[in-house]
Amino acid sequence: MPAVEVSVMGLQRLIQRWRSIQSTALPRLVARMQLEMNKLAEYVRANKLSGQVLKNQTGTLRRSIHGEATADGDTGVVGTVGTNVSYAKYFETTGTAPHVIEATRAKALHWVVGGKDFFAKRVHHPGFAAKPFLRPALNEQRDNIVAGLRAELGGIFRDA
Repeated sequence: MPAVEVSVMGLQRLIQRWRSIQSTALPRLVARMQLEMNKLAEYVRANKLSGQVLKNQTGTLRRSIHGEATADGDTGVVGTVGTNVSYAKYFETTGTAPHVIEATRAKALHWVVGGKDFFAKRVHHPGFAAKPFLRPALNEQRDNIVAGLRAELGGIFRDA
């Protein structure tokens, strides 16, 4: 009966190379992902929150945009760009429906208009439509992020 015999030359070297790639690949990918998330956060600030999607009122939302990268176990990398400003979720996802603000008898809504006091018990708030700024930015920058991560992987394999 004919037989085929296969041998691998340099198997130990291959195993050592793989181990060195494993130990350095994840930290390098996390660092690259952090760089890409920082670029994405800057893109959001410059191209979404400076009047293009949302007009700058106080700068709080724009200043709060930040990127972060973390290792997900031993084999994955997760990148996020976000904000801790509570109202951002309404712009990003749902907006608000029109509604009426009703003041209690003791706490009527108070404004000063033309130097005169103005009180109201009912005020109509028109609401607003969602104006997403994070998801569209990610969609616009996805190819650049993937290219950056691919370049880092190529460097990892070349350096090993």
